[in-house]
Amino acid sequence: MNALSLRSLLRGCGGSVWREKLVSLVLVGFAALTFTVPARAQNYKVENINVPGAGGTFLGGTSVWHVNNLGEMGGWYGINDGNVGSFVRYQDGRIVTFSSPKQGNGPTSGTWAMGLNDQGDTTGVIFQQTYGFYQNFIRKADGTFITFPQPGLCATQVDNGCMGYGASQINDLGMVAGTYLDDNRVYRSFIRYPNGRMESFDAPGATSTAGSYGGTQLDIGVANVMNQLGAITGTYSDDSGLTHGFVRWPNSTFSTFDVSGPGVAQPIQGTFPQSINDLGVVVGYYIDANGLFHGFTRQLNGKMTSFDAPDGGTAPGSYTGTLAVNLNIFGEIVGIYIDAAGHGHNFIRYPNGKIYEFDPPGYVNDAEAFGINAEGVVVGNSVNDDIGTESGRYGFALVPKL
Repeated sequence: MNALSLRSLLRGCGGSVWREKLVSLVLVGFAALTFTVPARAQNYKVENINVPGAGGTFLGGTSVWHVNNLGEMGGWYGINDGNVGSFVRYQDGRIVTFSSPKQGNGPTSGTWAMGLNDQGDTTGVIFQQTYGFYQNFIRKADGTFITFPQPGLCATQVDNGCMGYGASQINDLGMVAGTYLDDNRVYRSFIRYPNGRMESFDAPGATSTAGSYGGTQLDIGVANVMNQLGAITGTYSDDSGLTHGFVRWPNSTFSTFDVSGPGVAQPIQGTFPQSINDLGVVVGYYIDANGLFHGFTRQLNGKMTSFDAPDGGTAPGSYTGTLAVNLNIFGEIVGIYIDAAGHGHNFIRYPNGKIYEFDPPGYVNDAEAFGINAEGVVVGNSVNDDIGTESGRYGFALVPKL
């Protein structure tokens, strides 16, 4: 089966039970199969994604974080008073904005969409006061909301109990994965099942030391931390403060790993998985002893490959380099590289190892590629940091001309 015919099949049954069966068959019977994806070079068109009314000088503009396999896009946008709303953009260009009735009104309060599945359901967090108390939400494709707290006790202090990362991802089965900071100030992660049952988990070796702000964490919002079968990837810190990667498999077993040794806690060094696809391939980045970022892939059999965008910075101690963020079922990877001057740019890495670097139209000084779907559509944002703190954002979609 070639890449385009499999893509068409995935697109035609997006989100159905048959798709789950197909993915299972691929995992069981075709794990060794190499899918080929056409080398696109610069054969793309660009669409600007901007929510009407988005603005503000703090978190201002439109931030596109997700694209599902049907081409629907999601993310959040700034409102002039510093409040945040969320949106879904459909294939016909229609944009639907939404906010939870339980959100607050102060700066950084609001509804932050962190994940989008192929059913059109979103998940994320609702901030009910500035930098403080939050709940998690699921917004169904029909517009109905389900809200829920993280597991365990919940206090209202800024950094205690209810403050943390929250819901990060929802798959087509309706499972939600996320992270929270417990009352001992230790990060833990959770799964919410479609029937509402919540389950907390900690990676083997994760610290449980009270007040450490360590533990088990999933990336917030931009990455596919959970695949359609319920496998989850993330990071954990041990009692020494070292950061490692893990995969929690659907049967609740774990694989833990380091790309190039466990590193040291100071300066920051370690392994940071970001996304996992339906074939169990993980991508992310690691920070080496020289303070440089490098991208990596981890195959289902544990084989790891590191890579660097050609124009990433290389000066020791600069914290520049290559950060892989997301991938699709074909192994196409998107991410960010930071150049020698500290500015962010985007890249796509194809399965043959070739890397295509790009900036969206109107690029000023920073850009972030966050999502890629089975069709090879890439989404992200461009940021003009000259305007103000975390401001001047607009979204983009890079669409292949097949």
